[in-house]
Amino acid sequence: MQVSYSELKQEFKRVLLARGVEEGTAEACATM
Repeated sequence: MQVSYSELKQEFKRVLLARGVEEGTAEACATM
């Protein structure tokens, strides 16, 4: 199973936002 970088980033950001992380912080963390 292969997952593209953009799919992984999007899903990680979604989880962070669901956990109450602010938008900008979630974006920065997901980009790393």
